[in-house]
Amino acid sequence: MKKPIIIYLEKFNPILAIFIFLWCFWTYSCPLFIAILHHKFEWKLLKTMIDAREYYIPMYILIKGIFCSVILWLVGEYFKVQFQKDK
Repeated sequence: MKKPIIIYLEKFNPILAIFIFLWCFWTYSCPLFIAILHHKFEWKLLKTMIDAREYYIPMYILIKGIFCSVILWLVGEYFKVQFQKDK
């Protein structure tokens, strides 16, 4: 019973945490990449991305992605250690 859980915690949990972080980072930085692709890059856009008052929803998504991916990875590592202690 513990073998599939260990496989999940060792293989899929870190990949899932990285995927969540990259997806949220892409959601946050997508307007900048679109502006670069269409050659309309302005420094005002970069300043707006950093200023959370004007760009608060993508900033929230980025922070939520960082939080969720770190918590998912830490909880996975905790359970992996606990399951390996029980052996």
